[in-house]
Amino acid sequence: MDSMENFSIESFLIGLAVGLVIALILYISQLIQRAHLKKEMKQLKKHLHQKMDLDAEATANKRQQIEQLKMENENLRISNQALMQKPGRKEVVTYQVYQKAVDILSSSMVGFSPAWHKALQEAEVQIKEIEEGKSFIRKILPPSFFGGGTDTTDEHTQE
Repeated sequence: MDSMENFSIESFLIGLAVGLVIALILYISQLIQRAHLKKEMKQLKKHLHQKMDLDAEATANKRQQIEQLKMENENLRISNQALMQKPGRKEVVTYQVYQKAVDILSSSMVGFSPAWHKALQEAEVQIKEIEEGKSFIRKILPPSFFGGGTDTTDEHTQE
């Protein structure tokens, strides 16, 4: 029985040694894998910090742009108000209103358009004559001064 006992003790020790070697190999493998995972976590943290820094910088740039655009918008609003207060602006607005009314009347009223175009052509001819210096008195004095008539033959003889 002594040999059996020795055999079982030897078998036990051999099994124990094999088990310990396998456990040691697995432990070393796990240590290597753990070191690799720690290194990967450091890289991921580094990437995360870089991304957060870039996002923070982009957000700061966007905020700065928004503030700059707000200031430009305010400056433009103030400039627009100043331009609206300039002399002659009311006349320009009135002119635009009249032009819009004439356009509406031209398109909707049947008899208005031909009469309007004739009056427009006559006015263009008179303005051209004034600019060319053919009608000196009318250039200085308005046509209403002579009675406001539309007959141009009387006015041309007064030159």
